[in-house]
Amino acid sequence: MGSRGQRFAVVALVGALALTGLAAAGSAQNSGKRTYKFLVIGKVVGGEQTYQRDPYPNELYTLGGKDTSTWVLRWHVKVVFQNGMVYSPTANAFSLAGSAKGEYHGSYPRANRPPASYQCNWGPLAPKDVATKVQFYVTGEATRSVAMLFGVRTEPGTLPKGTCTGNAVDPLVSTVVSGGVFTGVEHGCGNTSSKLRIPAKWFRQKQQFDLKLKFHWGPKSPAGRSRSCNGFGDPVLSGGAGTWQFHFRRM
Repeated sequence: MGSRGQRFAVVALVGALALTGLAAAGSAQNSGKRTYKFLVIGKVVGGEQTYQRDPYPNELYTLGGKDTSTWVLRWHVKVVFQNGMVYSPTANAFSLAGSAKGEYHGSYPRANRPPASYQCNWGPLAPKDVATKVQFYVTGEATRSVAMLFGVRTEPGTLPKGTCTGNAVDPLVSTVVSGGVFTGVEHGCGNTSSKLRIPAKWFRQKQQFDLKLKFHWGPKSPAGRSRSCNGFGDPVLSGGAGTWQFHFRRM
């Protein structure tokens, strides 16, 4: 038998090894990867935008108009819990449905001639006319709420143009129509986009759940002059409004 000090050292070593083993087991458990598969259906029904023009170079350059749209997108999403975080690999919508239709009309001054005026109409357009891939993913901490992010990832090689009548269109105003005419198809456009969050625990605990959130933006906001949000970009400005509706169902 060794001395009392030696016996104490052995006991301490055994205890330390045991604690190390428990810590390693706990760490392994905390870092364990769990995946949950969901069908996600997102939509905006009756989205609306009204158009105006940034008065550049002066207030004689005018524009007005409106757009109405409805869209329904479906994604298969894998939600991963790992190392205290929640994320999903980017999913592309496997189903795109809906319709967008609208018009804008404007005028601008001409030297020694009456002002020019024009009107452009588009639609009804389907989502596939302006988007080939619409992405969706979530990200956040496992003990908190996670953010939802979605939007147009890629566009067709050729986008549709408005059908225009009257004089030549204001050279600064685009006649090419992009995905922004589907109001709210980009998560960052609405003023309430920061509230597009889901308690992380729902993905573990619930078989299905819903999220519904109204949004809007003003014509002088960053969204109002963004091509991704209004479909045309500066100097066309828009004010938009609608309601995001998302349904999650465990697969």
